[in-house]
Amino acid sequence: MESRLSQLVQAMDEQRRTFYRFLTTIGLIVSFAAVTAVGYFIYSEFRSRNEPPRVNTYVPVPVQIGDKTVLLGVAVVDWTVPPELNALQLQLEKLKADAADKAAKAASNNGKAGTTVPSVSRTNTPSR
Repeated sequence: MESRLSQLVQAMDEQRRTFYRFLTTIGLIVSFAAVTAVGYFIYSEFRSRNEPPRVNTYVPVPVQIGDKTVLLGVAVVDWTVPPELNALQLQLEKLKADAADKAAKAASNNGKAGTTVPSVSRTNTPSR
């Protein structure tokens, strides 16, 4: 009886040890993944640094302030906006994708055999 009880205690200790090893391994993997993700984020921020606008031309513009006319300098700049920051470009890409999906659906609907389209009159009066 005592030997069976000691075997049971050993089995429980071994199971507990295995479970804690598993939890430790999972914890290390998750921690390593978090550190790697933060490191990659910092690296990508340094690598793809946004450039400030470059001044192409400087144009003096006369502006009247009170009773005096002064020249206000206006700089004409060139700035290439990164694609991930250009909201208009993202919207255009989405519209293009939607249009392509609609065209594909229309082509598949037009290609079906035996499909009939009812005629539509241009007035509200019933056709005779």
